[in-house]
Amino acid sequence: MSRQRSGTSYTLSCPKYPTEPTDRIERAMANLFPDCNVEVRDQIAKGTGSDLETFREAVFKQRIIDTVRTVLEKSIKGDELRFSIGKQAAYMGKVNIDSEPHPLGEIEVRITAEDPEELIRWIAPPTLNGEIVDR
Repeated sequence: MSRQRSGTSYTLSCPKYPTEPTDRIERAMANLFPDCNVEVRDQIAKGTGSDLETFREAVFKQRIIDTVRTVLEKSIKGDELRFSIGKQAAYMGKVNIDSEPHPLGEIEVRITAEDPEELIRWIAPPTLNGEIVDR
């Protein structure tokens, strides 16, 4: 699949704490979303882009496809997926996605897609006994 999905874009946002270096937030976002353009204003870091391939690769590498699919399916709001990932995990290039608050902060992710269900099938396809299956 292509790195940039047609009709898909994302927005990331998270608080920037006074003791937190801006470059760490930029790295946390870029580790999973490498085309992210980050801007910090009023202690809020925001980033935008469209490349979801690295995020998807991390989901596969960490073998958390089922967990991510469950969270993403619950996160659909119209043509958007809205969920949070752990900022510290993202800094290390890992996806930590769940419904619990992350102790060192979260990055809010909003993905706009023409077909959110199809995007979920691409990011976290259905599995059976740990193997990807076609529906």
